[in-house]
Amino acid sequence: MMADLMIPDALANRLRDLAQREKRSVADVLEAMIEQYTETEEAAQIVNPLLRLAQAAEQADLRSGRADVSEHFDDVLNDLLDEDLGKRDDAQ
Repeated sequence: MMADLMIPDALANRLRDLAQREKRSVADVLEAMIEQYTETEEAAQIVNPLLRLAQAAEQADLRSGRADVSEHFDDVLNDLLDEDLGKRDDAQ
């Protein structure tokens, strides 16, 4: 289905320029923008700050680099805390 969308010329030019730079169609650029907007809107609905942090870490593809975190969570956490406290002691 195709539809005409009335938008200001300046906005249409910006969309065309962006699509050219990314070597994509205007429709692809708009679709990506809408998906990003929708994801951001959904993330804003998450009230729990820990869930927000987890979602942000997932989206940023942040990983610990360790395969044993879930198996040895307490040990890993204690190691990290000891390491952090050691850095704080050194800084003082």
